[in-house]
Amino acid sequence: PHYIFNRGDSVEFGVGPHLGLANVEVGNEDDTVFTYGVGASIKSDITENFFVGAEARYEWTTDAELGGVEDDVNNAKVFAKIGYQF
Repeated sequence: PHYIFNRGDSVEFGVGPHLGLANVEVGNEDDTVFTYGVGASIKSDITENFFVGAEARYEWTTDAELGGVEDDVNNAKVFAKIGYQF
């Protein structure tokens, strides 16, 4: 789920949680871990169909076992968006 706050006619700000699975590979080993986190995004319409935006997420994970070592693979993601909406 992602809750959107409209900030004027062309700007939206959103926040929300996420759940998922991730396959982690290091060298010749891999493991699948459960993920959960929270994210925030902002989007601005440039025209009726084109938009730009940015999103940031932090993700916690269950422990992955790789090379005989168990550790989480928590991570942060930040990315830019350019898109076309119908």
